[in-house]
This record gives sequence, structure tokens and C-alpha cells, in this order.
Amino acid sequence: MVNQSKVAKLAGVSFITVSRVINNKSNVKEKTRERVLEAIDELGYYPNSLGRGLSSNKVHTLGMRLRGDISNNFTSDLLSGVESICKKFNYNLLLNFGNNDSELSPFFERKVDGLIFLFSNITDSDISLIEKKKIPCVILWDEIDSKDVISVRFNDVRGGCIATEHLIESGHKNIAYIGGDKGNKCAEGRCEGYLQAMANHNIKVKKKYLFSGDFSKESGKKIAHKIIKLKKLPTAIFCVGDEVAFGVMEVFRSEGIRIPDDVSIIGFDSGAATSHVYCPLTSIYNPVKEIGRVGTQLLLDRINGIKTPNLVNDFEVKLVLRKSTQKI
Repeated sequence: MVNQSKVAKLAGVSFITVSRVINNKSNVKEKTRERVLEAIDELGYYPNSLGRGLSSNKVHTLGMRLRGDISNNFTSDLLSGVESICKKFNYNLLLNFGNNDSELSPFFERKVDGLIFLFSNITDSDISLIEKKKIPCVILWDEIDSKDVISVRFNDVRGGCIATEHLIESGHKNIAYIGGDKGNKCAEGRCEGYLQAMANHNIKVKKKYLFSGDFSKESGKKIAHKIIKLKKLPTAIFCVGDEVAFGVMEVFRSEGIRIPDDVSIIGFDSGAATSHVYCPLTSIYNPVKEIGRVGTQLLLDRINGIKTPNLVNDFEVKLVLRKSTQKI
């Protein structure tokens, strides 16, 4: 059966690029788009055939489990990406906001055709149950070693490295890092990237400049108060996420600490809000909507018997420069 992976191989591009062409996204070079369309034509692949071929025994519903703070821009962008594919193929989306990770019964009681997990909120017992029931599943921003789980993730290590290298190349050596939830693969990857960049440039990591919290704005505010109490402020701060950076910036502004004149700050995700704060935030672009779209498309393909890759992780990693960082 022809699928997007075969189209990508014939066209000599990534799975992500094929997905972008199929969904009419503008961030594809015209020559590349033509190559993909030629491959689609040659293989006789019809992306919309999924919508016409849905089996009658399907309930046309996907289940998605969320936890923690769901009011942030990240979650909003993610749901936008997921819902765009659900809408395209007339699927409903059943959300579970519970914090009990081992609780999948709401999905099975209501019946769903597939499941979407986010970050590390999937347990070994979840995987065992998924494999036992043979229910198609995708996890976003994580990688699971199971033939029944599709993994779609971003290169957080590379992103963390690029963010830190930007600060180092701007002359900073006293660089603080504010991390996220313990056990969260994204947070761990971004921290690993920070440590790699510091080591690559032979810069000693100072423990007093290492902080941990979660991905919320409140976490950033709490840690900002701790940073202010240090005898010597870092000249730059790499925050695990934009919301954390927003919290730090709010406290610094109230305390008269100027950004970027006194402290440069860089975030991660580069959502829409990064351009609208009082000092537009330099950030690593995280293709949140696209990961939501790609993950959901792969899940629907798997539900309908189309062979899919078990891992997709070739999203572009790039730095978006704004005004919150400067050379010293």
C-alpha cells in the first residue's frame, strides 16, 4: 500500500516535507513541492483517500490525555494542530484532563479508535494495556520502544545546544539554566543540550546558576526571585520554555533589572506570545502545531491499516532572534 513514507523516499525528502505539501503549508521550496507532487502522481497516492476509506466499524473518535497547566500557548497551539486533522477527516477528539496517568478507562468506556499522549505521561502499564488491546497510539515529544506506539518528537538536545551556543557566541559565560519537570523528556533534552554547549566551549557550569521547576509562568517567577538574591547575577538565562521566560521577565521588570541590558534571556517554543511581550523574546522555534498535525495524521493512517514509520523526528531546529538577547 502506498503511503507518505514511500512518497518521501521517491521524492528524496523527509516525511515531514511530504506532510507539509499535502497540507498546503507555505514553508516548502517550490522545486521541492513539485518533486513531492510528481512522486504522489507517479505512485498514485491520494492523501484524501483516508477520508473516503474509513471503516464503518470505527467510532471516529480519538482520545487525548493532557495534564498540568493546559491554559498556556503551547497547549493551545498543539490542540489547534491536532484538531485541524480531526476536522479534515471528520473525527471527534475526546480530551482527558486527569492527572492520574494510569487511568485510561474513560477512553475505553466511551470507545476511541486511537490514543494521543503528550510528553512522558504514558506509563509501562499504559503500554501493556495498549499492546494487549491492539489500539493504535501516538506519543508526541517522546520516544517509546513499542511497535504499537508511534513516536513523534523534536530534537530538544539540539535546540538546547543552539540556544546556549547563541548566548556563548554573544560573549556570555555566566549562563543560568532554568529547567522543567523531573522526568520530562523535553526538559531533560534541553538541559543536556545546555550542558553539551557549555562543555564544547570549555565553560564551567556553576551549580548556583542551575534551577529546576516546571514549564509554567509561576515557576519562572519563583525562580526569578531566587536569582535576584544571588550575589552576582548571571549575564544570561536559558529558560526551558517561553512561559518560564515570561515569568522571569515579569519579575525582573518589577525589580528594575533590564532585559537585555542587564541580563539576556532566551526561551524555547517561540509561540505567538513571544512577539508581544514588552521585550520580544529570543527563542528556539518548536513546531508545535506541525507536530500535532503530523502525529494525528500518522495515527489515522495506522487506524486505517496504512503502514507508518514508528518514529518521526526530523523537524527543523532553528533560533528565532528577537530583542531579549544581546552581545556583551
